[in-house]
Amino acid sequence: MKRVTVAVLAYNEERNIPDLLASLERQTYPRDQFDILIVDNGSSDRTRDIVRLRQMRVKNLRLTIEPRPGIAISRNRALRTAQTELIAFTDADVICPPHWLQKLVDGFDRWAARLPNLVAVGGGNVPITGDDPFLAAVGVTLNSFWGSHGSVQGMRFAHDHEVPHIPTLNILYDRKKVIDAGGFDNAFRFVCEDPELNHRLTQAGAHIVFLAGADVEHQMRPDFHSWLRNVYLYGRGRTQIIKKHLNHFRLKFAIPPLIVAALAVTPVGLWHPLFLLPLLYFVVPLPIALWLCRKAGRTDLWKTVYAILAGNPIAYGVGMIHGLWHRYPTAIQRLVPREELRDGE
Repeated sequence: MKRVTVAVLAYNEERNIPDLLASLERQTYPRDQFDILIVDNGSSDRTRDIVRLRQMRVKNLRLTIEPRPGIAISRNRALRTAQTELIAFTDADVICPPHWLQKLVDGFDRWAARLPNLVAVGGGNVPITGDDPFLAAVGVTLNSFWGSHGSVQGMRFAHDHEVPHIPTLNILYDRKKVIDAGGFDNAFRFVCEDPELNHRLTQAGAHIVFLAGADVEHQMRPDFHSWLRNVYLYGRGRTQIIKKHLNHFRLKFAIPPLIVAALAVTPVGLWHPLFLLPLLYFVVPLPIALWLCRKAGRTDLWKTVYAILAGNPIAYGVGMIHGLWHRYPTAIQRLVPREELRDGE
């Protein structure tokens, strides 16, 4: 039996998936030891045709269809379809360096020897290399505590270390342990299905390790508007996790909605100096942006980095506030039965 499945979710990805597949075909990991599994979630473009055409010359490429819309449902389809010990998840708008899969598997073996209850290893993600100044500014911003707000997304650490979460665009799981935990919660249809799963895993005593140098290149949101909209969606998803798992709450999650609330009441109380204090919020990111750009050798990006630093907490906070009254599919854990997930074995 092959040891690893690389699972990729796709929805109308005809523009991106050829580059992703080409990068997976260039992997140094032995071709006879891994499968590439594309889970198409109802694409209406040429995504399936591109994959099927590629299958004619790529023997380890597989395609499965998940007609029901939803990210968690599609990831569970991958768990069910895979027939391997390990399963790596990445996205269709990602480019994986040639040594990516080898680094993940080697890192998993190395850390499994130290941590018997290891469930996953993974790496960071950086903007796709190019001349786009906005994406360059995103890369500078995320590679900092202020830009990532404690998340490993976009961070470039020098050493491996244990973390509570790694996004599913660059993670390798012990497939059986994920199945034993019930898989992904289908109630998380469009966002945050991965931190919810990782929360359950780590709360049960499992370990997740970030591997230094195992980055992938990611086609991130290409402009300020779409970037902030994505941040807003993640804020709303965070509230959904907290509603389900109260012990997921951390003080840092309260800061973005408090910033939004403070800025909202400022115009009402302009008659009192105390209400002007929230306006200092727009001053604080400026020296941080200048310092980050100088450190990265890109002082030309300071305006964009400043805008992202100032905009992220507001968009995230609005999303969290909206999540307080947003009606989710269910407040009860909707997990796929273990027997169904094991159908592929």
